[in-house]
Amino acid sequence: MSGSSRTLNRAILIVLGLAWLAAGALVLLWHLQAEAVATALAPLAGPAAGLDWPIVAAIAAVALLLIAVLHAATRGRGRSDDALVAGPITLDKHAVRDVFRDELGQHPDLLDVEVQPWRARGRDAWHVTLRVRRGARLDELADRAAAAADATRAQLGAAAPILIHLSGGLRAAVTHARRAE
Repeated sequence: MSGSSRTLNRAILIVLGLAWLAAGALVLLWHLQAEAVATALAPLAGPAAGLDWPIVAAIAAVALLLIAVLHAATRGRGRSDDALVAGPITLDKHAVRDVFRDELGQHPDLLDVEVQPWRARGRDAWHVTLRVRRGARLDELADRAAAAADATRAQLGAAAPILIHLSGGLRAAVTHARRAE
């Protein structure tokens, strides 16, 4: 949700959802109980007698659909596979992950490293996830990760902010360290 706030996104989704649910319920009721719907809407018939309701409903549906499409088309521009762009040179997220992993060194509690680049306000940023074993010394791993982040930035010549996320859970509990033999 890099392009707008969560509140705006949720408000638009709620309004669109309720509008489509109301329209669907009205169409369903119209087909099941046409007389009951006509009787319930009779007080509104006077002021709205000159309107062609199928056309009004179609215009409203198209307007809601356009709002939904425009909103969806302008979201999600943050994620990228290009971690660093410097002129004609582009570094992939896997290259940054390998440099970060080398700078981090070997640690028995570290299972995996993942890097996800983001473009935020025209700047590169990296979200680094370290999967660790259950019961790992998180303070030691956090210090090593901070030092590795500084070393990675220095080695690549990048000023990208790095968010470090230490992750555990079921996958970390059942995963074994991978070694090439």
